[in-house]
Order: sequence, then C-alpha cells, then structure tokens
Amino acid sequence: MKWKQMERRAGLRRRDFLVATGAGALCAHALAQSDYPSRAITVITPYAPGGAGDQTMRILASYLTKELGQQVIVDNKPGGATALGLSLAARAAPDGYTLAYAPQSMVINPQLSKSHTYDPFGDFAPIARTALLKYILIVNPAMPFQDMRGLINYARANPGKLSFGSSGIGGGTHLAGELLMKMTGVKLLHVPYRGAGPALVDVMGGRLSMMFDVLSTAIPQIKSGKVRAIGVTAENRSPLLPDVPTIAETVPGYATDFWIGLAAPKATPNDRIETLNRAVNRVLNNQELKDKLLGLGLEAATPNRPQEFASFMKTEWDLWGDLIRHNKIEGE
Repeated sequence: MKWKQMERRAGLRRRDFLVATGAGALCAHALAQSDYPSRAITVITPYAPGGAGDQTMRILASYLTKELGQQVIVDNKPGGATALGLSLAARAAPDGYTLAYAPQSMVINPQLSKSHTYDPFGDFAPIARTALLKYILIVNPAMPFQDMRGLINYARANPGKLSFGSSGIGGGTHLAGELLMKMTGVKLLHVPYRGAGPALVDVMGGRLSMMFDVLSTAIPQIKSGKVRAIGVTAENRSPLLPDVPTIAETVPGYATDFWIGLAAPKATPNDRIETLNRAVNRVLNNQELKDKLLGLGLEAATPNRPQEFASFMKTEWDLWGDLIRHNKIEGE
C-alpha cells in the first residue's frame, strides 16, 4: 500500500512537471511572437531616391516606424523597370525584417518579358495594398473636342490621327491608353518616351494629341490652361479635381489606378505578416498620412487584409495579362 502511494505521488510530480514545462514552452512561444519586431525593418524600394514612388514609401515608413516601435528603413534599388529591387527582395531572408515595396509593375512586367527573375505569387507573401495613384487623360487645348464622348467620336471618325504619349512601353501610362482602345474600339497612335516629362512637354507644344499623366504633374498644367483635362482613370473622381469626370462615366467599367503595396518574401511566418498588416491598416486610417499622400497626388488605400491584397493582385494579373496578349505588347 505504501509503495502504491509513493508511486502515485511520483506520477503527480511527473504530471506537474510536464504541465509546468508545457506552460513554459507556450509562454516562450508567445514571447517569441510578441518580440517581433525587435530590430529595424528594411523595405527594398525599386525606385530611385526623390521620385514619387520613393517619397510615398518614405511617408509610409515614417508612420510605420511609430506603429511598430522600430525603425523602418527605405533601401532604394532602382533598375530593370523595378525588376532589380523586386528580385533582391524575393531572395531576402523570410524573417519579416526585409520587405518589398510592391508596385503595380510587379504583376505587369513579368508578362511583358520572360527574363524577369521573380514570380509575384510564388516568391512573395502579400501584406497590404497601401496607396493608389490616379492617372488623368489630358489633351492639347487645340484638340477639337471638350470631353470623353467628343474624343471617342473624333477618334472613330479619324482612326490613328490622335496620338498619345507614355513614359515607356508597358508602363501604366501606356497600358491606360491600350485599355481605352480595347474597350472603345478606337485606334490611337502610341508614342513611347523615356519618361513622362518629355511626353508632357510635347502635349503642351502640340506635337502630341494627348497622354495619361499622374495628377501631381498634370494639375499645374491644367490650372495654367496649357492642357485640358478630359477624364480621371479611377472608379471615382479625385478630390483634387472634383469637377473632372471619370472616364468610366462615359466608358462604363473603365478603371486603372497605379497601386502600391507591401509584400514579404514568401516563407515569412504568418504571425509576422499579421503584425505588419495590422500596423499598415492603422496607418492607413491616419488622417495626417492621408493628407500627405494626397499632396503627392495619391490616395491612401482602404484598410485591407493580406488575402484581399492577394486576390486583388490576381485580378490585376489577369486584367493586364489579357490586354498584353490581346494587343501583342512586348517589353523593351
């Protein structure tokens, strides 16, 4: 009897030990999770310093630094039409400390050229969409039409006579024009430039009929009368130009925004993706940040989950992939 009592006490001690060590392991796991981030986070940005893309990420980084309690550093890696920076980010350690600034080109460029060294879905884990950059269709003031309906009617009566400039083949300002041609059946002459600046100069000078430009550079020229605003490319009118209609008001379903997001290398732990997503969404609700982005011609994205961003990226992949194949567009 005494032996059985001793054995029972030993069993209880073993059980208490297992419970204690198990609880300790759980606590250690919880501490490991809550310890992130414990050092600076780097966001590889595939644009040169000083441009709109760089400025946008630096604004976001300053607010994320406050939210996460660790410095968020912008590391500029321009080159290869954003391919260099995205390729470097795809190969980074999947620990949540190296992230990718994920622009719209992430799902477009691999479909323009097979030489890209990253897979937007196989190499990245989406975190959240962060901002939208709206384009606006502007024309030389001498054009014999005042609005989108007039432009379409003129283009149909004069196929190929209207020219539109872009910042380069496969860029957002090019594909916006290709999408318009596909949806309306009109024929426009595409003239690619090395950057949007020279194209804008030629629209103002009458050497080009029109172009899709970003709001931040187009608005001063619109207000000075050097170009005429025809329509905004987004689903909704811009608060910066509330009197300018959207193209969709004339061409139902037409919409294209240049979007920006954040992503991490594919195998980054889910709990760290969730931590980053919550921080981004809190930042997107900050009115001060919204105002700063609006000053650059951008709008903060509506707070969104990683799964929503992933689904959106797939929709964009399909949209632009279909257009690229339909119009037989090849990258430079």
